[in-house]
Amino acid sequence: MANKELLQGCRDCLPLLTGSIPFGFTCGIMTVAAGFTPFEAILMSMAVFSGAAQFAAVLMLQSGNDNLNMIIASTIMVNLHNLLLIASLSPYIVNLPKSIRYVLAFCITDATYAITMNRISQHGYSASYHVGASTVMYLSWTFATAAGALAGSYVPNPLSWGLDFTLPAVLIAIVVPKLSDRRIATVVAIAAATALAAALTLGGKWYIILTGIVAPTVSLVWERIVKHEN
Repeated sequence: MANKELLQGCRDCLPLLTGSIPFGFTCGIMTVAAGFTPFEAILMSMAVFSGAAQFAAVLMLQSGNDNLNMIIASTIMVNLHNLLLIASLSPYIVNLPKSIRYVLAFCITDATYAITMNRISQHGYSASYHVGASTVMYLSWTFATAAGALAGSYVPNPLSWGLDFTLPAVLIAIVVPKLSDRRIATVVAIAAATALAAALTLGGKWYIILTGIVAPTVSLVWERIVKHEN
């Protein structure tokens, strides 16, 4: 049964790769263009495993900002919402071996979180499923950025193909059927309002950071309130 769940988690991640692989490929190209060696670009991808954070660091370096403290702070801010994602999964993973918990926490992404929560709502939590999905996403991202770093400027920007929209499209397809749930619908509405307000007033990419913090926080607080009332 564990192997079956592991393979199912791997399979459910496959549609997401059509978006994450071009994204990772481009990240590898941009990292080398910023002055990193291919080895450093690959090592960065393996150690950070966050497309948004890696892009933020690379763009800061390309703009001439080499302040290490600023780069680290920006990376932490971009990844801050991941703490809330893994916190909402904590009731399911709390009894797992510590090593497995560390791996799942390190590998958490919006995509693996979404499909894992979708699986929980349908069949309950499976650590093997969660590990399978996380492993596929981590390996695919690492190999994609490695390929981009090695290819350098010889391959046109794959994001110009529009394949990067596949990832958000799949996530939307996962979320929309869940809108019949009052909590999910409320969180989505708050997230949309936050993103719109931040985009109109703050500019830049702050809407991504703020929405990534606000939405999981609202969901987590709601879940804690419901559990307390019950």
